[in-house]
Amino acid sequence: MPTQKQTDGFIHRFIGFATEHPEAVAIQALDEGRACTYAKLHELAMQRCGVLHALACEPGSRVLLCLPSGTELVANYLAIVGVGLVPVLLNDKLTAAEFRELALASDPAVVVTTTALAVRHQATWSALEELRALVSVDEGPCVPLAATVKHVALPSQRPHAPRPLQLPRLDDVVTIQFTYKGLGEPLAVAHRYGALSLSAAGLLKSMRPMGVGTVHLVGLPLYAVYGLVVLMVMPLSIGSTMLITSTLSRRDIAELLERHQVGFACLVPELVRMLNHQLAERAARGDAPPALLPDLMLYSGGSRLAPDAAQELAGRLPGHQVLQGYGMTECLPVILQSHVGPCKPNTLGQAIPGVQLRVVDAEGQDVPDGALGELWISGPTVSAGYLNHPEATRQFFADGWLKSGDLVIRDAEGHIHFFGMRLRITKVRSQMVDLAEVEQVAREWPGVRAARAHAERDALGQTSISLSVVCNAADQEALLKHLGERLSAHKLPRNIVVVTEELATAA
Repeated sequence: MPTQKQTDGFIHRFIGFATEHPEAVAIQALDEGRACTYAKLHELAMQRCGVLHALACEPGSRVLLCLPSGTELVANYLAIVGVGLVPVLLNDKLTAAEFRELALASDPAVVVTTTALAVRHQATWSALEELRALVSVDEGPCVPLAATVKHVALPSQRPHAPRPLQLPRLDDVVTIQFTYKGLGEPLAVAHRYGALSLSAAGLLKSMRPMGVGTVHLVGLPLYAVYGLVVLMVMPLSIGSTMLITSTLSRRDIAELLERHQVGFACLVPELVRMLNHQLAERAARGDAPPALLPDLMLYSGGSRLAPDAAQELAGRLPGHQVLQGYGMTECLPVILQSHVGPCKPNTLGQAIPGVQLRVVDAEGQDVPDGALGELWISGPTVSAGYLNHPEATRQFFADGWLKSGDLVIRDAEGHIHFFGMRLRITKVRSQMVDLAEVEQVAREWPGVRAARAHAERDALGQTSISLSVVCNAADQEALLKHLGERLSAHKLPRNIVVVTEELATAA
């Protein structure tokens, strides 16, 4: 592949657009009711950069970034990278127990969050040994902190002098995110500036031309690797507009696509199904079909889209089809169906430029095209391994290859057909669930002697978690409360089968 140039980096390109197209809209934040131009976003990022620089952290220190998708998340991400620190992106919907575990694993020097989240997770701050400052991006009550930890409330704080963004080198780490591999514990993955920029550039080669004026609907959370690359890095690399809302599941998606003349939308499968339902209701009322941009590109990411949902959407929106993308936290988005090249229905697509794929058997030997095997991935976008976890790195990385754990078939044209996972993980509402983690949390309840979780799919193809436990029937209500306090909603078992001690002993 061509040699990557320093100026190809997405922050380099973002600053270029802020200079050449200052009035172009970078973010249309629906929940905030405001638009932010490239010049204003650049200015805000430099202001946040000034705040972080004043904290005098060591270069390469980690900053825990936990914000809902919106203007502040984007500006603070750019500022963290632009001051030579490393952002660790966390889901703002985590339970207190989940947040504490990931925060401890992050070992941050600074936390950037909202006041509400700072209060919700205040029990965690005293446990972070390296924490020097907590930055809240909004007004709110003072958060109790240790005397050694500074609280910076941005709206009320005396403003710091803006500081120009320091342009990263291609090898600089610009994101740390967490994933699960069925081991019952989170694994941290770092990616470098060049890798994020290459992934976005590789994806663009399979898409119709986009640039200043193109609107990208942000339908995936930006803390996740797919959302980060496809819906933030990619649009900022080409001067497009990010149309952001955290309430997409409560909105009329077709109306949004029409009103904002969206040119690119990446939706999780649940939102594709919701869009199908909304279009069906519109047709039943006799309403005209939405007047969408003719070149609108629809993609699905986060988890595999069922073929029937894709076919239904193509039938309801003649001239449009929803294509599939594939990636992992360890390798960034690497496989895509193409809007400009060969595209085969019901597949994940083909590898983007620079990425190599293998399909191997249980002994790690390549299988012929048409045979089932595990997908292995290599290339410049693949992480070097898991941070501070050599055992897991040895288990899932070998000689520069990432062992995905996904079972696939590659056909003669190089298209990848997905068949399932060999690991004890699954996706529920397009979010990762580690079955071993669910079992561990259940076993923490004193009345539970044993627990086993598994994934189930209903007639609509939607996945949920079922849990079998050995405990007293009287403990079930307390167990449910315990699970709800420890696990995010998508991880909670829909069905719990209680096996009493007497039955378990008899068995």
